[in-house]
Amino acid sequence: MASSGRTLALHQRVYQWLLVLYPPGFRRDYGPAMVQLLGDQLRHPRRPERTIGARVWLRTLDDLLTSVPKQRWEAFMEETSTVSRAVFVTAVLAIVTAVGTGLAVLTGGIGPAIPLAIGFAVVLLIYRRQLRVLVTRRDVSFAGRHYRFERVSIEPLLPRFPELWVGGGSKIQTGLSPDKPYIAPAVLARIARADGWLARAAGSQQMVKDDVQAIRAYLQQIGRDPDTLRYGHLNFAHLVNTTDREEALKLQRPAFERVMGTHRSFEHLQQSYFLGTTREIVERIRDLEAAGIQDMILATCDDDLEQLERFASEIVSVVSSS
Repeated sequence: MASSGRTLALHQRVYQWLLVLYPPGFRRDYGPAMVQLLGDQLRHPRRPERTIGARVWLRTLDDLLTSVPKQRWEAFMEETSTVSRAVFVTAVLAIVTAVGTGLAVLTGGIGPAIPLAIGFAVVLLIYRRQLRVLVTRRDVSFAGRHYRFERVSIEPLLPRFPELWVGGGSKIQTGLSPDKPYIAPAVLARIARADGWLARAAGSQQMVKDDVQAIRAYLQQIGRDPDTLRYGHLNFAHLVNTTDREEALKLQRPAFERVMGTHRSFEHLQQSYFLGTTREIVERIRDLEAAGIQDMILATCDDDLEQLERFASEIVSVVSSS
């Protein structure tokens, strides 16, 4: 019985250490009850002198993994003002950009849309004017309708505010997505507040070119010089050793379907992504360049270093020299 009691106390002590992961206020309010609950769960239902550990700890650790981030986030949101959260994001932005030698480009709403990138983009679009000053000057003060701050300094100062790029645009319609085959007005408005636009590889070649023209016309309409925006495109390629299109598609199909899935037809994938011979891929890139695309992000379909080397020698060098 004494041995069982010592074992139970050890379990509870370990759990008490783990509760440090929770916010202080949460630990103060619920910690003792949580430790007591663990002790009750560890006792054998029919033989109180025995303890049962494995199943209880599996459930407990699963609860920790899901509830700690939630409680930490809720505490952060409750304990900080809107401005403090904006300053926090700004500080992280400043550090990341400084570590990246000032070459950072912030992106949001692109491809699979990493939640963190979207979060940064939303905050930056809302607070962009204030953040631009906060990361480039010291002792910044601001008094607005909804929030104010006085003599705030963010270190390290940035030599310039990072470019903000956003995505969005036309998409080939499928039953799996509500996106339209044209660029929506809300997306145009979002792009108009950014430094650059990155066309996703969800439309066709012609859709990307049409989107460029739609964006330029919209910027002209609202009084912004269309040439002040950078125009980019993200796409995927997998180079193969053949000059025959059908053979190239046969070799590329497994690589693309492994990454993109089979919920879209292979004909659909050919419209959106850079498939075919290397010569055809180069021609598509040149066609987009002629339509106004200035920057190209080319991604591989796997972690094959040879593909990167081929991108450099067979695509980048050819397009750059033309």
